[in-house]
Amino acid sequence: MHQLWTFTVPRTGLSAADAARASHVVASLPAPAVVTDIAGLLWLVDVHDPQVAEDVAGALRESRLAVTAGVQTVYDAEDRAAADFIGISGADVDLRLVRDGEVFSPDPPCPRCGYHDAFDVVRNGPLWIDESVLGDTEVANLPNGQLLMTRELTVRLERVPARGLVVEDVLSGRRRISDRFVAVRAEVSVPAPCPVHTTTLGDGYCSLCGAAHGALEGHFWLPRSAVGEVDVVSRHPHKAAMLLMRRSVLDAVGDARGLRRGDPAMVCPD
Repeated sequence: MHQLWTFTVPRTGLSAADAARASHVVASLPAPAVVTDIAGLLWLVDVHDPQVAEDVAGALRESRLAVTAGVQTVYDAEDRAAADFIGISGADVDLRLVRDGEVFSPDPPCPRCGYHDAFDVVRNGPLWIDESVLGDTEVANLPNGQLLMTRELTVRLERVPARGLVVEDVLSGRRRISDRFVAVRAEVSVPAPCPVHTTTLGDGYCSLCGAAHGALEGHFWLPRSAVGEVDVVSRHPHKAAMLLMRRSVLDAVGDARGLRRGDPAMVCPD
């Protein structure tokens, strides 16, 4: 694993002098820095080396431009091969997938930290999907972050077995139970990492909702006491979004069309 520093340099709303200074500063950055022009609106400057990141930060700071900076951990194949759990998501499909636009309503922000994201929603009724937009996709993302998965895949997971996986029927066609798809979620939610083994830069994670108020440095460590013996956990309080699956179980469905592997996570040694 390694760290990736990203600096955002604005290009709009600048005076002529500031725009000229911004162009000069970005063009003068050291070669290892990767500069990406985002539709003429801003520059993204990505740096993988800590010394270069320090040099870039100094140059941008001296420019007196309204630059924002962030750092994230980038995981390599070796990290995923050694992980206990892997984050999973599905294919992004047409927004017409869920037919009833009133099925989700916003949840209040976190009472502890005030954070609110797109997955903070309440489901008001059964999911009614339009299978025609899915084609041969076997795993797809739902608007609340939950995964839509074929029954065939869940049967394979149940044979492993995938402990802690909850399967829910969805409606299709004329509001009948779908023969092909189900929605899956986890029995167990682990919103925040173990504070003992996990290192963060900044304010860390909210222990109630799991929102990150800082940057993760190294692995995301799941508390062994929270995970127990289950093979599927959610990093969201509603237990639907941000699913993690034990690596040995994920191998059973790793070839599924639409399935995407995300960041790794480790289970605490004690």
